[in-house]
Formats: sequence, C-alpha cells, structure tokens
Amino acid sequence: MENILFVIRENWLPVSIAAIVLVGLLVATRRWISGPIQWTIELAIYAAMFHVVVHYVVRVARWFNLNSQMTWRDQDRVDSGWATPLVQFWDRTLYSPEWIVYVELGMVLLMVFMMYRIRPMKTQKAAPKRETP
Repeated sequence: MENILFVIRENWLPVSIAAIVLVGLLVATRRWISGPIQWTIELAIYAAMFHVVVHYVVRVARWFNLNSQMTWRDQDRVDSGWATPLVQFWDRTLYSPEWIVYVELGMVLLMVFMMYRIRPMKTQKAAPKRETP
C-alpha cells in the first residue's frame, strides 16, 4: 500500500488525469458497465467470505489434529503445520498443505459458473400476469 501511495504522490498529475478520464468513461457507459461491475463486486464478496471460512476451518482442524494425538506429553506431539494466510492470499507458499489453494480456486470457478447460471448480468423482464381461471 505504501508503494501505491508513493507512486500516486510522485505522479499526481497523470494519475488525476487518468482518474478523470476513467470516471468520465464509467459515467458515459454506465448502462453497459454497471452490471459487470456489480457482478465482479458480488463475486469478490463471495470469494472473500469463502476464504475466511476456509482459513478458520484449517485453524480448527490444525488445533484438533494437535490436541487429539494419543501422546501424554506436549513435546512428543507432532504439529502438522496446516495454515492458510488470511491477508496475503495470493502468496501460494503460505498455504500448507498446498492443495488448499486449488480448492479455493475451484470454488471461485464454481461460484462464477453458478452466478452465470443463476444470476445473469442482464435484468430479466417479469412475465406478464395471467388471468385466473
């Protein structure tokens, strides 16, 4: 975040011009662009909620694995080292076991598919009311 703020402070004029042009484009094309923007924000919220759930499930599983071992002494227990990063989710080296990354990516792809099938980007017209017999 500090690097981004540093670049913005150093190049404030081109960044402000680009922001004005981008806002102008968004306002001019809001009819076509508002659906995909809302769809992307919704997907990001779903993915973040799933990531938080996976993080705490892995923490509980690690605790349970450590405390359910049949050794009497704490120093004889073997810690599995299971962990997922809560904030730096893009760093694959912080995931242990490594396959958790692929589970999360698979769920995001499933979310995209389900949002495409269940919640289309276009606003649907309501069917006309039928006369009751």
